[in-house]
Amino acid sequence: MTLSELRAELKIRMRNRTDVSDTRYNSFINTAILAMAADRRLQFPAIERLNDTWVTTVQSTRVYALPTDTLMILAVRDRTNNRKLTQSHWRIFDRITQINGFPTRYARFGADLEFDPIPDGAYLIRLRDRRRPAVLTGTDSSPFG
Repeated sequence: MTLSELRAELKIRMRNRTDVSDTRYNSFINTAILAMAADRRLQFPAIERLNDTWVTTVQSTRVYALPTDTLMILAVRDRTNNRKLTQSHWRIFDRITQINGFPTRYARFGADLEFDPIPDGAYLIRLRDRRRPAVLTGTDSSPFG
């Protein structure tokens, strides 16, 4: 559905209120799309990435930048050792004494991905992540099909 079609449907469901502007309806729609995209229970192949996000670690480097449109990380795998990394919380990383080794855990903080232990060499890491859906404008179609 296009933004115009979604807006027309929303207007009908809101009983054709005249006190709500089209800009406000568009905001409602885009907020709802973002909320659906952020729900891990739902699957949206159109905004999920598997093979586009790879990180090669550097010895003694703990923090790596994520793509700017990353909404959430679904899974992280160490392709060098063929292992899935466990998700942890950044507060745990802040409390522990960091050591060097092959990464077994990851945490997201803002636009960064952190590993624990700190990589002691080059490891090929693959991220399965979900992109932030683009804001709908004009005649754009929903990212969910």
